[in-house]
Amino acid sequence: MNRIALEVAAATASLLLMFPWDACAQGSSLFLLRVQGEGTGYGDIRSNPSVLNCAANAGTSCFQYVNANTTVVLTATPHVDSVFAGWSGACSGTGTCSVTMDAGKTVTATFNAKPGTNYLTAGTLPSTGASRGTIVSSPAGIDCGAACKSGFPAGTTVTLTALPSSGSTFTGWSGDCAGTGACQVTMTGPKTAFATFTAPSPSTANYTSLWWNPTESGWGVNLNHQGNTIFATLFTYDATGAPLWLVMSAGNLQSGSTFTGDLYRTTGPAFNAAPFTPLTGANLTTVGTMSLSFIGVDSGTLTYTVNGVTVTKFIQRQVYGSRAANCTPTTASRASLTNYQDLWWNAAESGWGVNVTHQDNTLFAALFTYDAAGHGLWLVMSGGVRQADGSYLGDLYQTTGPPFNANPFRPITYPENFTTVGSMRFRFSDGINGTLTYTYNGVSVTKAITRQVFSSTSPACT
Repeated sequence: MNRIALEVAAATASLLLMFPWDACAQGSSLFLLRVQGEGTGYGDIRSNPSVLNCAANAGTSCFQYVNANTTVVLTATPHVDSVFAGWSGACSGTGTCSVTMDAGKTVTATFNAKPGTNYLTAGTLPSTGASRGTIVSSPAGIDCGAACKSGFPAGTTVTLTALPSSGSTFTGWSGDCAGTGACQVTMTGPKTAFATFTAPSPSTANYTSLWWNPTESGWGVNLNHQGNTIFATLFTYDATGAPLWLVMSAGNLQSGSTFTGDLYRTTGPAFNAAPFTPLTGANLTTVGTMSLSFIGVDSGTLTYTVNGVTVTKFIQRQVYGSRAANCTPTTASRASLTNYQDLWWNAAESGWGVNVTHQDNTLFAALFTYDAAGHGLWLVMSGGVRQADGSYLGDLYQTTGPPFNANPFRPITYPENFTTVGSMRFRFSDGINGTLTYTYNGVSVTKAITRQVFSSTSPACT
């Protein structure tokens, strides 16, 4: 194994999603709030405090665990083609819905289509995979991959455009559209339009990103893809709920789009050691193996073994901005890049590092290092926002969670599983050099950082 600049990324602090369990969460401090959709139309449900944010229509539902005795106020907003017909279940009427969580509660929101509305259903064919492209419409209403539906006034002419993902190719329409150009449908009744995209080849796909399972917030895996090798760091929790990170430093391409390698656990100097002694073989313990198998460019399967315990998870790229960054392999200088998504380290201090995910003007950064006893420690800046001076600044958190092999894996919640331990700031002098400054429990650390390179091609993200 080379000199290590291990990376991790945390998938959750500001991104707690819904998890569909029907029983009360472990213990009595949380109760399940469920919102169901009914009717012929569509709408959105928002909550205060912000624990739910979901679309609602007939046959759909969303869920979240809420602290006992919390009062949640739900607001229903119909889409432009629909009207809100009212609440039922734990609420009634057509105003806001106020629910006190002294037990599990179910609320139904009914949205009906406006008279004279026809619905257009669009998406990618199930056999092609939802992650290989999207469809957008003019006038607005359709914007999705797997499938979506939107109402338009009868007689409206809707133009649909197919947008392939990086490395994919659009090959044609089906349903009420045909050919490979823009699709126009006139809404004289219900219409359908499906797009077919071919999958990218392993040589054109680059998997550098933050990956997670959105039903299991609190753990994740960050990938840095260079050449035919993936450097992966899994961040999760041990049997006591303490942070645990593991690294596959050399996941080599096998057949198709599968990468496999040994999985390691490490020890090292304390995060604030000066100087920070680079790691040696004595700091490494082989704990198992890891395998990543991708479907298209945005989804796949993670399988790993730790000390004889095997875990398999569905994973997808995490998106917290308007879109995930698009990364492509390059041999050119990256000094002019203004997207900083990558694995960063200090080359003189192998054994620690920080992985950056960059979407819009926000960095999601995870620092992986060691505590005072030399044990693995990971910390996350979930929302590093661009400042007026060009730096990125955010709070720094430490989290706890279920053991890595918990089944089911209970999503972590705020503030139960979160501790604010300081702050973190990034300043970049160009696309390949920067300075990391962070404070952990009152101790400040400043490090020069560069992008780590371990292959002839490196990711360039935009």
